[in-house]
Amino acid sequence: MAESSPSSHDEATSRTTQTFAIPSNITVTVVSKTNSLFSSFNQVNSVKLDRGNYLLWESIVLLIVEGNKLYHHLDGSVTSPPRLILDGAEMKPNPDYTDWHATDRLLVGWLHNTMSVEIGAQLLHCQTAKAIWFEARSLAGASTKARVMVYKSDLHRTRKGGMSMSDFLNKMKSIADQLTLAGSPVPHEDLVLHTLNGLDAEYNAIVVKLLDQTHLSWVDIQAHLLAFENRIEQLNQFANLSLEPTAQLATRGAPPRPNSSSWSDSDGSHGGWRGSNQGFSGRNYRGRGGGRSARGRGNRGGGRRPFCHYCKRSSHDISKCYSLTDDSG
Repeated sequence: MAESSPSSHDEATSRTTQTFAIPSNITVTVVSKTNSLFSSFNQVNSVKLDRGNYLLWESIVLLIVEGNKLYHHLDGSVTSPPRLILDGAEMKPNPDYTDWHATDRLLVGWLHNTMSVEIGAQLLHCQTAKAIWFEARSLAGASTKARVMVYKSDLHRTRKGGMSMSDFLNKMKSIADQLTLAGSPVPHEDLVLHTLNGLDAEYNAIVVKLLDQTHLSWVDIQAHLLAFENRIEQLNQFANLSLEPTAQLATRGAPPRPNSSSWSDSDGSHGGWRGSNQGFSGRNYRGRGGGRSARGRGNRGGGRRPFCHYCKRSSHDISKCYSLTDDSG
């Protein structure tokens, strides 16, 4: 037992030495850490690069690539190791190059997988991660540069109108981003000014307030405008709720609408006097004299007196005109 203990201790020490005494080769360390980029589904970029979202795609890809310590493959700050190295008197394959090349090829495939079919098909000739990275930016910028004047015009002319505040702010920021990608960045102050100029008159109160606060960031501007929009919507809802009971009471207390066949005044519109046919008794409605005797009693309903467009007399309408009856007889 006493002799076996040192032997067991030596074996444990040897195993420990073999485990931790592996040379800390930087290339090997990088490769082991970068495998997570290609094996973890949590790092898949769900935003596919197209001709209109390069800045968003670039920001997401950079976060993932830098987090896996692979950015040197994109910017070319670390060049490829030599393919062959001299080992004694002969040239042999360089294991560092093999590891570097494998990692770069995996990164190329991963980048292609974050692109739309249209963009990826135009970058198939790129053999390195650096090449595909710069070609993607050039391709996106080329289509944007041709539209610089269009984007500048849109920045001046865009109005909120019927858009929600969120959609309006997103559109203004998107136009500014496209101009930045085309090499014509929009200063922060100009973006804020164009945005405030695109608001309707109901936002004048918040516009005047924000114009005096030049230190606010774009996020602060959005927060103020969204909060103001929410306040307007709340006030409109309160106003609608308070008007509904009043409208119901007004409808219940309103007098009945006049009968459209009751009578017509001199301008042809219907009045409020009902029962014009009942305003003249049988004995009063026997001739011209009867019509005149009933003239003073025709306005029982408190409205305007009826008027006959045929004989030009009041006290009756044309449907009861005695002159029209006499002439036809």
